[in-house]
Amino acid sequence: MNILTFLEKVLKYVTILKTILNFMNGEEKMCEACGCDTSKIFDKKTLELLGNFHEKLSALAERAFHNRKHFEEHKIFAINLISAPGAGKTTLLEKTIELLKKEGHHLGIITGYLETIRNVEKFKKHGIPIYQISTKSPFINSFLVHEAIHHLPLEEIELLFIENTEELVYLENHDIGAHLNIVLFSVTEGEDRPKKYPLIFKCSDVILITKIDLLSILNFNLDKVIKEIKEINPKAYVIALSAKNGKGLEEWVKFLKKFLPNKS
Repeated sequence: MNILTFLEKVLKYVTILKTILNFMNGEEKMCEACGCDTSKIFDKKTLELLGNFHEKLSALAERAFHNRKHFEEHKIFAINLISAPGAGKTTLLEKTIELLKKEGHHLGIITGYLETIRNVEKFKKHGIPIYQISTKSPFINSFLVHEAIHHLPLEEIELLFIENTEELVYLENHDIGAHLNIVLFSVTEGEDRPKKYPLIFKCSDVILITKIDLLSILNFNLDKVIKEIKEINPKAYVIALSAKNGKGLEEWVKFLKKFLPNKS
């Protein structure tokens, strides 16, 4: 770790600690953007995801609770979709939007891509609400999600995807206020992803293994990898799929439809 990276980490945790202390001292009880009560720092979902004080700090759990409160008040089911760049997340989202829109469902997206608006333009073509977070942070945190919430027409959204794109090591045990944390990785990334980043797999509700249309040309033992994931997280729901040839998409969409709220 170089000195710049070290100083960035120190600054991040000092900022987080200051925020927590403000809450403990009663100096920050209301959401600056909407005036909502954020005095309840931790809810059940947050405590399930976070195991110790260090994790509570790094996840900014008080904002995570606040974000979930927003989603639930507007009958929105929020999904934190996590992957490293190149895992096929954007392609899968486009296909998901296409399939669910055909059935009359309303989706929205918060994206964390920082370098380009190319993905934003792709999603806009599907006619769905989208907000791109502007940040120099190495990951999306619950404060950034909270800001994004106030730029979306929440009354028009049933299912919200938060597109969280970074190396998996940065996102371990990171609660941003979504109802589900879904980790996505492709067969092109190799069989060792679950063992290399076990915490993110352990703390995720669903694991998507993508680009399985390439299995025939890669040395990737799908059954072995699924078994290793289940050893790390026995409760995880695992779906292997391909947005290119459509295999596994029916199971994926059927799974999502279970969580679609009735906004009528």
